[in-house]
Amino acid sequence: MKTTAFLFFSGCLLQAISVGGQGTVVYDQQSSIDGIYLEGSIQDVRTISVGQSFTPLLDSVGFVRLALIGATHGDTTNGLFYVTMRSGSISGPILGTSSVVTLDPSFTALTSFDFPNPVAVTPGTTYFFDLTIQSGNRWAILWDRYNYPGGVGYASGVANSLNDLWFREGIIVPEPGVVVLLGLGLLGYVVRRTKQ
Repeated sequence: MKTTAFLFFSGCLLQAISVGGQGTVVYDQQSSIDGIYLEGSIQDVRTISVGQSFTPLLDSVGFVRLALIGATHGDTTNGLFYVTMRSGSISGPILGTSSVVTLDPSFTALTSFDFPNPVAVTPGTTYFFDLTIQSGNRWAILWDRYNYPGGVGYASGVANSLNDLWFREGIIVPEPGVVVLLGLGLLGYVVRRTKQ
């Protein structure tokens, strides 16, 4: 019986070690929230570049979330996108570039663009991000009069004080690793056993 229990516990332990934590999403700045992302107008991004200025309160940016809309009118080309973080202006020095995201042309939803390394920023300073399309034909992005107080939307490098992109940006706080949690559990078990 002890051998069976030991094997069962060992199997559970190995399974737990192989599972990765998800982390906690912390939103810093946003023009709207996830539940109402389809409320707004769209901007065609085939022939126009789009971006947004924002003023973070946190000291880093780990992701930017945007509402992208694929146009399925016979288009079978996947879209390849990335986001570039900039300082000073919409065409200013590049602080970081997100990983490339591939989307099916029938896609219409929120997309997170994660930065491989969080981009360091100074809280209270205005920064900029823009969306780049590497490939794909008929794509649009959601923007409207969201009245975001910390910045404005940009179309072809020109500020549009009436419209903001639908966006959310923030960081992902990682969960403690499985090994750390198991170590804490083992420590608690040892302390309890020694007090008996």
